Amino acid sequence: MTQPLDESEPDDASRDDTVDFELQKTPKDPDRPRPATPLTSALSGSNEPTQMSGSRKSDALTRMPVKLEPPTREDSIGRLGHYEVLNIVGFGGMGVVARAFDEQLHRNVAIKVMSERLITSERAQKRFLREARAAASVNHPNVVTIHAVSEKDGIPFLVMEFVDGQSLTDRINHDAPMCLEDVLRIGAQIASGLAAAHRHGIVHRDVKPGNIMLEDGIQRVKLSDFGLARLLVENSDLTSMGDMVGTPSYMSPEQVEGEELTPASDLFSLGCVLYSMFRGSSPFHAGSSYASANRVQNFDPPPVSSFVDGIPPEFDHLMSTLLCKSPKGRPRSAKQVADLLLQWSAQSHQQRMPAHKDATTIRRRQTAKENSSDQALKRAAAVLLALGCLAIGTGIWHWWWEPNRDTSGPTVEAVPASNDTAVPDRLDDGIIEVNPDGGEAETLREALAIAAPHTVIRLSDGIHFGPFQINESNRLEGLRIEGSPECRLLGPLDQPVLQINGVKRVQLDGVTVEASSIQLAIHVSGECEGLTLQNLHLVSKNPKTHRVGQIRFDLGASGSEDEPMQVQDCEFDAGAVAVVIGSHDPSEPPVRHLHVHHNQIRAESIDYGIPVVIQGQVRSILVERNWMSRSRGGISFLFPIARCAERTVVRFNTLSQTDVAAYFNDSDLDQDIRFDDNLIADATQFHTISGDIERYFQWCAENQWVETRSILTPIIKEYFSVLDSSKLQSVLPDSPDYLVPIEGESGNIAGVFAQGG
Repeated sequence: MTQPLDESEPDDASRDDTVDFELQKTPKDPDRPRPATPLTSALSGSNEPTQMSGSRKSDALTRMPVKLEPPTREDSIGRLGHYEVLNIVGFGGMGVVARAFDEQLHRNVAIKVMSERLITSERAQKRFLREARAAASVNHPNVVTIHAVSEKDGIPFLVMEFVDGQSLTDRINHDAPMCLEDVLRIGAQIASGLAAAHRHGIVHRDVKPGNIMLEDGIQRVKLSDFGLARLLVENSDLTSMGDMVGTPSYMSPEQVEGEELTPASDLFSLGCVLYSMFRGSSPFHAGSSYASANRVQNFDPPPVSSFVDGIPPEFDHLMSTLLCKSPKGRPRSAKQVADLLLQWSAQSHQQRMPAHKDATTIRRRQTAKENSSDQALKRAAAVLLALGCLAIGTGIWHWWWEPNRDTSGPTVEAVPASNDTAVPDRLDDGIIEVNPDGGEAETLREALAIAAPHTVIRLSDGIHFGPFQINESNRLEGLRIEGSPECRLLGPLDQPVLQINGVKRVQLDGVTVEASSIQLAIHVSGECEGLTLQNLHLVSKNPKTHRVGQIRFDLGASGSEDEPMQVQDCEFDAGAVAVVIGSHDPSEPPVRHLHVHHNQIRAESIDYGIPVVIQGQVRSILVERNWMSRSRGGISFLFPIARCAERTVVRFNTLSQTDVAAYFNDSDLDQDIRFDDNLIADATQFHTISGDIERYFQWCAENQWVETRSILTPIIKEYFSVLDSSKLQSVLPDSPDYLVPIEGESGNIAGVFAQGG
């Protein structure tokens, strides 16, 4: 991939011919006069148009890549075929844009001619024609229409619809942060235009505010300049040569990497555009293209609600999926996004009208099974409290929000009005089937609202959008929620996906729980004896930037000696931390009676992540027979004062592909802790913030160390048994026999193989 150019570089002549970036950044200045010509640089690839007055027509003539015929009207600078060229309105890396009058059809048009300095580039000419034909195949109200593709003296040009308005860049510069209603309306139209292009096999590749026009008067959105889009059905020589084509701060991670692009790349860029309407710039904007590209790959933007009031959690969730680093984590299609934004936009408009206080919930029972991703986004829209002015017919799923409602606390989903006999009928067998296609409840939140003690909730495959709260100690005692790994629980970024507070004997079995950024997947607090989290798949959507634990036990989370809380047989794809036990503040109530066992905990890299953190006040904690791999560290202990930990045991675990086996973090030595019978492979050291690491080895016994790398803490060999690798079938992490004992040795090996574990 060629290196991106510095976005702050003003010298256009220094740019590489194959790159079509923004020419300059426009400062946000509310007093800046609006451009004199209605068509801005959105058609030319520049954020700021270059204007030409009548006094500079002669200069404009020299700038045109083609020789113009003498004009036939006073306001023209020349003729191009049957088009009277009136003035040049913008320059971009790929071409020059002029406003013209079509004498045959008597209408204003925009003409884009290849940039003068690219005329000698044969591949640039071919690309221009290829992209023009691709764009001309798209006929949609939210896409600038291509009227004709032609050439003069071997120089190609295209004739486009003339848009009388301003670019979204100008609107953002004057109005950001824009109101949510405008963002929804504009965003829905952008997504609709992209959906039309994607249906024709076209990826736009340069979705940014400068390429989005807003028609004056009706504010219709027009997606313009497919100058960087390509037909997916064609193999591009440019892509194979690694040219970066696009605007870095609006690029997707895969585009920054120079990978083959899919429509999902445009959805990432759309997310950047939506964000910029609130923030004033892309969340990844930086002082240079290098810095922007780095932020695209590594920075996880804060939710919009963190800096704009009145943003609903559902919108934050949509933004997090659009800006997901992995294309697979984004919405499946632009049409999905368009439909959802359109629904929310309609609802926001209706909310400005007087509503009846006795509004009822309107739902639609779907009759045809939809694509699971389609269902997911529609279910994210959830429920609309119907206004008196809404017609009751087939019913429409809408998401209810008030522009000024408080979203800081937990939200509760509205449920359909029902008579006194409805709930008992649905719970006759103690089971609630959750399925939007005709289940006893359409959403998990609805099922939680009607559940009784010892109810079983069975979830259909697909996305279930929270947040979910289990906090009614009497009504929800003994609740069991079950599903398959294809059943995914997600929630808004400002709250845990699932909160369990003070409810006994809750079971969660078999589902996938996804979290990102600073979001917990599951938060457990209060008296929860008998809590069982089993067979779960915990997924950190952006592992490298996920800064909190996936499961956290704190604020007095407690089991009992007979019925401890358990996390068992779960699979963690972790970020910073998989399981956090206890609060960082030792003054908070202790976590009691927790058993974490037979789990697989892994991160993506040994450069970050800790599988388990045990800290603060803890009592009767057992962490055993877990496989922890691919992380920066193994176990972290943090006990700043004496007697924080009582009866805390970490044993029979395997810690592999990690650099630091354990962190002791300058903990006070007066603790009841045992770190015994663990197998450590590939690590190089133990770590403490200060002091002698040897003093913590009084907590350790019978641990084994497989030395595949040089041990940086030499004292380890005096306290740990360095295992002969010949007793293992393989010490290669990619081998299916990695760390498996040879026949007859399993009883002599610690870790998950010890005690028949």
